[in-house]
Amino acid sequence: MTVVRTAGEVFEAIQKVKAGAAAFCTNFFPVQSKLENWIAHRELSLRSSEGVTFFLRKDRDFAHLYFCGANPGAFGRELPHLLPMSPDKLSTDFVGPEASLIDLLKLTEQAGFSRYARLVRLTRAASAATPPAEEQISAGIRLASQQDARPILELIERHFDRFADQLPALYDIESAVAAGQIFAINQDGEIAALLFFETQGLTSTIRYWLVAEQFHSRGMGSALIRHYFSTQSAVRRFILWVTATNDNAMRKYRYYGYAPDGLIDPWSDSGDYQRVLDQCVAEFDWADRSSLDGTLVNGRYHGLGVGCFVEGGGTGPPDREARCSFAGRPRSRWIWRRARAGRSSGRSRPPNGGNCWRRNIRNGHK
Repeated sequence: MTVVRTAGEVFEAIQKVKAGAAAFCTNFFPVQSKLENWIAHRELSLRSSEGVTFFLRKDRDFAHLYFCGANPGAFGRELPHLLPMSPDKLSTDFVGPEASLIDLLKLTEQAGFSRYARLVRLTRAASAATPPAEEQISAGIRLASQQDARPILELIERHFDRFADQLPALYDIESAVAAGQIFAINQDGEIAALLFFETQGLTSTIRYWLVAEQFHSRGMGSALIRHYFSTQSAVRRFILWVTATNDNAMRKYRYYGYAPDGLIDPWSDSGDYQRVLDQCVAEFDWADRSSLDGTLVNGRYHGLGVGCFVEGGGTGPPDREARCSFAGRPRSRWIWRRARAGRSSGRSRPPNGGNCWRRNIRNGHK
């Protein structure tokens, strides 16, 4: 593996695989700012071989595995050759309806990975009603400060699963604090609750929402999410990811208007551009809106058009935001994990109390 020193190396490697690829497949969709942070902190490395490029990103005691392949066969052929030179613990994720990922999942399992967790994406329209407040809390909600960065990181690490929940680095939290994207409540001289979000354009994503265990049942979580909604007046769509089997979290999010989404095919690079266009037009409700075409409104004629863009970096849609699923089919994200033989075995509960398990598979891998 070669440590990545510039974003250009990443784009060049991706474009090399994409060139002439008939069945391009990938799970690598970095936003520019995150990519630059990974490179600046020497967390990202790559290895290119025939028809595929692998990326490893260091994260605590393991690494995230990403790839870009000319086709699933190239991915499956080269993956076993990568593993001997990789860290003991690897985690990789795939996004989309499970039926569309069968080949990739099978190839990944054959290489020694086991399924670890399934996440679904929930969305909430800005027009959704917020339930009335049941109680008020005495502690005030404030924007987090830079002094809070490390305590926030420690709180997140205690409550979330490092393999499934893509935990932030300290520099991620510092950036979010600088952008005013973490709300916090203090109680008894410590951070009792927080809501960490990312807003880009008309979409806002909750990344982490938690209340420390000793402060449960005081209305802090409710106060935070209501405050969050009230401050995002320009947002038209709210999204988040949650473990599919975490029934408690599901109930809470549904209570505040979230529901599993059913949008379009997750892979904009699938090659079936006609289907993607048809689904986009249907989602936009072209048939109904087309009646406005040529209409004079407030002194201006209105019209409809279709636009497209060329992704100059070749990295695809932003992580956690622009990927979608077929209408009527909840969008999901699968997390797969592999560890070397000789590691601890059996089942273990993730730190956030969710329903993700790791199970042993052949040859002592888990």
